[in-house]
This record gives sequence, C-alpha cells and structure tokens, in this order.
Amino acid sequence: MSCTFQLSKAPEHLLQALHEVIPNCELMVQQLPETPISLWLIPPVFPTDRLDDEVIRRIWNDTPYWIFCWASGLAMAQWLLAEPDHVKDKVVLDFGA
Repeated sequence: MSCTFQLSKAPEHLLQALHEVIPNCELMVQQLPETPISLWLIPPVFPTDRLDDEVIRRIWNDTPYWIFCWASGLAMAQWLLAEPDHVKDKVVLDFGA
C-alpha cells in the first residue's frame, strides 16, 4: 500500500488555510518514518525569527492541527500498518485530542 502524492504543488485550499495563519509559509510533502504515508506539512525547519507579533498570536491561538505530524498520530499509523487485523472492516478516527 502506498500513500505518496502525485501532486507537485500543495492543494490550494490547504495553502489558503495555512496562509490565513502563517503568511508566506509553504507546505512540502514529507514521508512519515517507517510508513508508506506522505503528508503535506510545513517544512521541518521553519524560520521563526521573521514572524511579527500578530502572526505569532495566530500561530498560538489558531494553528491548523494538520500542519504538523503529531507523534501520537504517527505512532497510531505505524501500529495500524503493522497490525491491520485489529481494524479490519472497521473505521478508525483520530480525534487528535
């Protein structure tokens, strides 16, 4: 099973949502460790020295959860890929809480 993207540019609706919080930030496809899954995420090294107070406030208060690969989500994805029989014919939902 492969979940890699064929798109060369991030989907416009994702960029628009990101730019409402962090202007001029880009998304890049990143392969998740030990999985066949790739996600559109902000770059691993993000320049924080040029952010004004308003952008910092928006990041603090309104960060889109999907711009990061949270460790718990990665651990769950790795486990589900390693143990698919546990969720066969079931729906899996990660609330990210």
